[in-house]
Amino acid sequence: MLGEVFDQDMENLPGVQEGLHASKTGEVNLANYQEIRIRQFQDTLGKCVCGAD
Repeated sequence: MLGEVFDQDMENLPGVQEGLHASKTGEVNLANYQEIRIRQFQDTLGKCVCGAD
C-alpha cells in the first residue's frame, strides 16, 4: 500500500517541478501560510504549558 503512495507522488513530480519554474519573479513560496500557523500554534502551546510570558 505504501508503495502506491510513493508511486503517486513520483507521478506528480514533473508537474510540481514545472510549477516551481513557472514563477515570474524567480522566487519559490513554500507554504509560508501553513508555516506561520504552525509557529503560532507552537507559541500558543508553549504559553499554555509553560505559562504566559
